[in-house]
Amino acid sequence: MPDSPEINDSEKLQLKDLLRAGEKLRPDIDRSLYSSELFIPPLTFRSRVKSEKRALEKLALKRAGKPQYAVSDLRDLVGFRFITLLKDDIAPVVDNFFRLLKGEAVSNNGIFKIARFREFKHYISDPKFNPETKDLINAQHDELKTILANHYGENPPVKLEHDFRAQYSGVHVILEFQCSLEETTVQVPVEFQVRSVFDDAWGEIDHKLFYEIDRKGLYTSEQQRLVTAGYLKILRNMLDTAADYAALVSSILIAPIERAPDIKKNLDDVAYIKGICEPLMKHAAFQGVLSEFIALADKKNQLDDALGKRPPDPAKNSQAYSALAEEYHELAERFPPADGLKSPDDKRYRTILCLLSMEEALCRLLSGSETQMQLSISQYRDIAKRFPEYPTCRFRHAQACAQLLEKTSDPTKRDELVQEASAEYGAARKLLDDILHANAHQHVYDLLISPQQRSYLDGNIERLWGFARWRISDQRREGGAPATTRDFDDVHGAYRVAAGALERLAARAAAEENKEVETQYFNLLNSTTFFAVEAHELAAKLMLKDTGLPSLDEVKKLVDLLEQKVLKEDIGNIWKWHTILRGRKLVGPETGVFDAAKRICELFSVPADRGLTDYQREVRERAYREAWPIVQEALSPKGPPNEK
Repeated sequence: MPDSPEINDSEKLQLKDLLRAGEKLRPDIDRSLYSSELFIPPLTFRSRVKSEKRALEKLALKRAGKPQYAVSDLRDLVGFRFITLLKDDIAPVVDNFFRLLKGEAVSNNGIFKIARFREFKHYISDPKFNPETKDLINAQHDELKTILANHYGENPPVKLEHDFRAQYSGVHVILEFQCSLEETTVQVPVEFQVRSVFDDAWGEIDHKLFYEIDRKGLYTSEQQRLVTAGYLKILRNMLDTAADYAALVSSILIAPIERAPDIKKNLDDVAYIKGICEPLMKHAAFQGVLSEFIALADKKNQLDDALGKRPPDPAKNSQAYSALAEEYHELAERFPPADGLKSPDDKRYRTILCLLSMEEALCRLLSGSETQMQLSISQYRDIAKRFPEYPTCRFRHAQACAQLLEKTSDPTKRDELVQEASAEYGAARKLLDDILHANAHQHVYDLLISPQQRSYLDGNIERLWGFARWRISDQRREGGAPATTRDFDDVHGAYRVAAGALERLAARAAAEENKEVETQYFNLLNSTTFFAVEAHELAAKLMLKDTGLPSLDEVKKLVDLLEQKVLKEDIGNIWKWHTILRGRKLVGPETGVFDAAKRICELFSVPADRGLTDYQREVRERAYREAWPIVQEALSPKGPPNEK
């Protein structure tokens, strides 16, 4: 393309300097991105600096429509593109990128410290609006706004803008870097794009098969141009459908984890806390502190939601929950006495004090700090003495002990924690049963435990109790220590606890037709089957007789039932397939062993969710290590699949 007369020599020199500076900056940015280890497969990224010819062509093209367009308006002379597997992966990548900008992630140079944030834009191909308010309706855009606010607070250096571009979606971030050349210093804009592999494929197709041809005027007629555009629109729709199917497959394959339980952050919604507090608002002495309690509950909900949408950041999470715990503690210190309150307000007051104390202890537990977790357990012990009638306190106490178990290496301390957890789970069940079987009015129940808590505890106490019993044995054997009768007793105990609730929960699931209860039953079935299989394995290894275990026929019935439900409802759950694999190895048939092993290997080849804990990753890899030799022996492939 001949030089445009509108581009003078000074502008050409300015453009050359920017391109030279871009070539100088590019390898440092590349190294920083690679060394951060935040952008790993299946995410990929690539970079380029425009050639001088292409840059001049673009400048001339822009000026044809906007004569005042300047060299400084070219924002994409240097470009980096992150390509994710799915659209849902875009926001976490942006979140990690902001961590890098703020110095919260490790990299091998400080290149991003000299960057200035210039623009943050979300391109949306098919925008939808609220017909009344005209506000944009887009979940990804809302998530990006939350990420920006989480990192930069109420006054971010840029606003999140949105733009609508037909058949294109993605996120663009523009930074400006200062770069010194021999004879001058220049400010170089660098564009970072984040898009899914489907949008990236479409961008390449559209650019090569339409944009370039149209820009050069190579279509022989307007009809040819319109026909090509029509066919490409059909292709775009096909890619959108493929992207939707990929998201569906991912949601099936990356299943929730129930065998390695996390702490459920909220057993009560804010509405329950408001409902408990509102009747006491008529007393002037309580209005201020109760309003603060409700506000703190709202704040905790927002924190839970925000951290749940971001990749794990232990230091930041610990700091946030520890700070919130201190706010709860300070409010509890200022809570006025119950002088003059009569029934039922005095009971309501007692429930509020218990909830306030439990929220403080829960925040310390969620911080993940060993010191804070120890404080949490001490608080739960104190709460149990002050409020012995509340089952949720005993349940949370048990969970705190089980969580601290994962951070403790002292065998004696581990045993003490498991014993304490078992005692508290047992106490929680007894208190809950007393409430469930008592002949009392609903409002009396609700002052002791909310309907939401009742349902969750009733469906999960035995599973988590059994898990704690099993886990202590598993930890003892992790380092290769030989199994002992003590291990058998713990695993057998885990089975007895879980199995004791299985029939009751099955009946409840059948009677209530409630999805949450059905899920609880499904998870308990998996745990019960797993504990039964491992107890039988230990009994065989230790040559124990008269063990009191279920017969192999009974175990086979459990395995058969679990496999039927997995095939119907949860085919992508690697942890449940691991239980089935162990069960089929114990009770057969041999074809079932291979089928389960093959499923595990297929699921393991799907990248793990970044939100998994170290223990959850360990169990996932354990399932694969057990499954792969079986598949390898049957198929004799060249080697195991690599998890990217």
